[in-house]
Amino acid sequence: ADTTATEIESDTAELQSLLDQLIQPQSAAVKQHATDLNSGVEECVRAELEAGEYPLQITKQLANEQMAVCCPADDLKLLVCRALRIAADHTGHGGHIEVSTCAQGAKACFDLMCSGNNRGKHRLQDRSATLRELVSRFGGQCEAAISDDGTMHLRMILPFADHADSE
Repeated sequence: ADTTATEIESDTAELQSLLDQLIQPQSAAVKQHATDLNSGVEECVRAELEAGEYPLQITKQLANEQMAVCCPADDLKLLVCRALRIAADHTGHGGHIEVSTCAQGAKACFDLMCSGNNRGKHRLQDRSATLRELVSRFGGQCEAAISDDGTMHLRMILPFADHADSE
């Protein structure tokens, strides 16, 4: 009976070691791909204003704390720039876009709102479908809607990098 208990303890220790080795690289990979949402938003807003096809006004209200989300920097920039491009096209020449970030529990939120020429809700849904798919690849969600008065609201929710492995 003692040899069986010893074998079980040995097997248990070996399995625990293997599990630790499997979990370690995933946690390291998540941290390696952590990107500050606010920095990504700042960079994309600057790029949109510099390269914009027409004059825009963009107002930012970013969270005070750093918000490391589970998304590589290049992918985060793609997501934010795509959202800004959708908003710029919706609001048109001389339009105004409001962007903000905030924390909600273990997730970071990027909100974007603008008035527009009300080109239609179906157009927004078509243009944001790719964005929703990309955001979901990083464990997030994306919602986009246009109200009756033509105001567009887009929200991306991404998990914080230090919470991504606990979901």
